Amino acid sequence: MRRRYRTYNSYNQSFYKSKFFFSEKEIDFTSEYLDYDQFILQEFFTADAETRKKLENYYISKSGSRSFAYLNRKYTEWANGDYHLTKLMRERIIAIMQIFLTDNAKHKLSIHEFMASIKNTVQSFQFAQKRRYRNISNLKRPEEIFFIFEKEKNEIKALTIPNFRFNILTEEEKEHALEISKFILVIKLQKAFDQIESDFNIFLPFMLTFKESNFSANYSIINLNINVNITNTGLVEVVIPKFKIKEIEANSRFREYSDKYIAYELQLIQKESNISSINTQLSKNDISMFIERYKQLLNGASEVSINSSFQGEGGVLKINLQIKPFQLIKKSIKITLIKLLSYSFAVIILISLAIKYEFIILLIFVALPLGIFTSSFVSEKIKQLKSLIKEFKNYGQ
Repeated sequence: MRRRYRTYNSYNQSFYKSKFFFSEKEIDFTSEYLDYDQFILQEFFTADAETRKKLENYYISKSGSRSFAYLNRKYTEWANGDYHLTKLMRERIIAIMQIFLTDNAKHKLSIHEFMASIKNTVQSFQFAQKRRYRNISNLKRPEEIFFIFEKEKNEIKALTIPNFRFNILTEEEKEHALEISKFILVIKLQKAFDQIESDFNIFLPFMLTFKESNFSANYSIINLNINVNITNTGLVEVVIPKFKIKEIEANSRFREYSDKYIAYELQLIQKESNISSINTQLSKNDISMFIERYKQLLNGASEVSINSSFQGEGGVLKINLQIKPFQLIKKSIKITLIKLLSYSFAVIILISLAIKYEFIILLIFVALPLGIFTSSFVSEKIKQLKSLIKEFKNYGQ
């Protein structure tokens, strides 16, 4: 409940305009804060005649006639903000006025407590959620995102409102405030994970285009500090469960305000969703263009590294690629094969000559050590050749 107080110039073009510093203001149902002392002072200075009479009798019995005479003399000046209200008088008025709050004043406080409890509960849950995910979590598979969703859903189910500031609501009204809080949080949770689902289902089908040997991909959900490894996934679709969200039936005395507040929160959720949708750089068209560029580089003449990021509605997709063009791999295969055959052929010739002409010394001290060295070299080249052939198959598919 937010109230603003304004003063006017006492004189305006020789015309005195009355002002009232502690005047009643409309409730701001979007605010969780209430200046309670200011509210009590407002109720004191706007009290009706009957309440004033009760206040007068009680004040005189507690503080005496002289003190009341001073209060009565300064009443208008204090009410209009023309004169500083002393700390002593302020404390006395607040202490006494709490005893004589009218039913209407208590109703105003109950409206504030009802609305503020909802606002505070939603904000407290979101703050606690940030604490839960303050450390980065690395998920190995996209399917693990379901467990996060279920965990948050259970957190909402177990939610309670720990305290009420003035404790003037009925148990039914407190329960209703809790239901509205959960309703808003459920919609926020569902919307957030629907956006994540949308992102997954845009890029997952395209991930099969890339190969494990030259490709890594990661999806980061910034708000939850979660990184999902999607490098080795074979999924082409992710389906997030849907809440069965039933409409809140607000039959309490605060229905007007609760309806307005729910509408306010839903409007904010939709606004944030629209902003995310406008700012997203992740679409099937974007991924298709990226893959076309990837294929062009595969047919190039040099090795290339690519690090790309795509801002989605629910997170950020990061792709890292090490591209070796087909022609470069073919050339490496040819060179490796030529070296392998040349060394093998040279060793065979050398050993054959040594055996044929009985060059025992040459065979023992030169050919055999050279053959052993060459055998190791050949083995290494064979491994390299197999690796290149595998790369060629991967890039060539």
